[in-house]
Amino acid sequence: MKLFSIAFMFLFVFSQIGCATRQQANADKFQKQVNRLTSELTKQKTLSNQLKDENIVLRQLAGVPEPAIHRVRRDGKRELKVYSEKFLYSQVLNAFKAEDRTKLSRSVKVFLKQYPKSSRADNAIYFKGLLDFRSGRLAESLEEFDKILDQYPKANKRPAAILGKGLAYKSLNLNDQAKLMFENVVNKYPKTPEYVRAKRELKEIETKSL
Repeated sequence: MKLFSIAFMFLFVFSQIGCATRQQANADKFQKQVNRLTSELTKQKTLSNQLKDENIVLRQLAGVPEPAIHRVRRDGKRELKVYSEKFLYSQVLNAFKAEDRTKLSRSVKVFLKQYPKSSRADNAIYFKGLLDFRSGRLAESLEEFDKILDQYPKANKRPAAILGKGLAYKSLNLNDQAKLMFENVVNKYPKTPEYVRAKRELKEIETKSL
């Protein structure tokens, strides 16, 4: 009986060792597969990057313009394309002229992300606010005009942004707030095109209040 117990114990131990060995073998096999796939993905990504770079060079050699890409910067696993300021601003203008709010919003976002200190930054925001105003999205237009006033104290679009706020308030029948905006333009920016419009709007409000 004692010998039977010892034999059973040996069989149990060996079975556990065999099970552990098989598990380790399976783990090793799985890890090798993972390593092989990772290596293959790395090779594919490297090849893809090489093909992209070669494509740019070939386009240049063929005389095909590549105005969008200013430079390509690789940051770890990400590839960051930095576009020229001129090109991005042209996308803003084109979207505004086409009255495409979705494209304009996206273009302004990309432009400000890559060139937040551009002298055209306030213009880009203004176009977004103006198209929002024309589309009847008055709250959104006020938000965009406020961005100019809050973030760009020396912007050339400040009088236009203040006038825009006045027009938005007027459309919302908030004539007191609108009047304050128009008076601001008249008092602070007498030599601007916005001055003439602000004077006319003020006269209209005052006439209606009589």
